[in-house]
Amino acid sequence: LNGVMQIDSLRVARNHALVAPISVGNPEQQLTCLLDGSSADLWLPSRRCDTCAQDQREQSGFFNAEKSSTFTPLIIATPFGPAPEALRVVYGGGSVAGFLVNDTVSFGSVEVK
Repeated sequence: LNGVMQIDSLRVARNHALVAPISVGNPEQQLTCLLDGSSADLWLPSRRCDTCAQDQREQSGFFNAEKSSTFTPLIIATPFGPAPEALRVVYGGGSVAGFLVNDTVSFGSVEVK
């Protein structure tokens, strides 16, 4: 993080979780993210997920891939033709499943493509 002086709005929640605002995609979509200090994975809730939110109001704050011109899913060859590559990771408290994708992510003044 060469040249980064400060990351604004980083806060530590009561259970010691690191929560910070991030921007994803182009144009940028502002999201609040739970930062995982023990892995390099970044999981984003997607508006495509029907079971990730209690209601549409909560889901409206999720990432909308259709609105990002820089969103690119990782496509793999399958016996049935090209398909997005699925991923499932088991953590100590449960598991998370999704798809491998690429997009622009900004965290403070740092941008990762």
